[in-house]
Order: sequence, then structure tokens, then C-alpha cells
Amino acid sequence: MRLRDGRPDLDLEYLQRACRRVIADRNVRAAVDLVYLTDQNPDRVAFSLDTYELVLRVEDEFRPELRHMDCPQAQRRNLIEPLSLSR
Repeated sequence: MRLRDGRPDLDLEYLQRACRRVIADRNVRAAVDLVYLTDQNPDRVAFSLDTYELVLRVEDEFRPELRHMDCPQAQRRNLIEPLSLSR
């Protein structure tokens, strides 16, 4: 991420590589982070059709997992517990 006009600016090429890697690795936690990041920067993501399509692919690939990420139990199961186990 770079700064543009004093604000964070997404590197779209890097984001595209990250999307491909998340899908290949089936990494739920990274998918959640990517979707959050892109939701916070919709104009920048929409600027590139290739990036937008990859983000949609991540959302499609992880739809069952992402659907429940707003509830505390899912956040605990998908985010907090894996981090605790990795220690």
C-alpha cells in the first residue's frame, strides 16, 4: 500500500496477486481481510475491471464462510481460534 494525497492507496497489481493466492491456498482468514480491505476502497477497486473481477471471485469462492462472518461465533471460529492455535 502506498500513500496518495496523504491517504492509503491500494496497489492493484499486488491486490490481484493476493486474490489469486487466497483462492489457491483456500485461506479463509485472508479472504475475510481482502474483502474488508476492498469494501473500504470500492472506488479504487472498481477502477480496474481485472481487480474487480478477482475480488468478486474471492467473494464467490468463500461465500459460505463470508456469509457468517458478522456473527461473533463465526469470527471466533474463523479468525480468533486459528490465531490462538498457531502460537
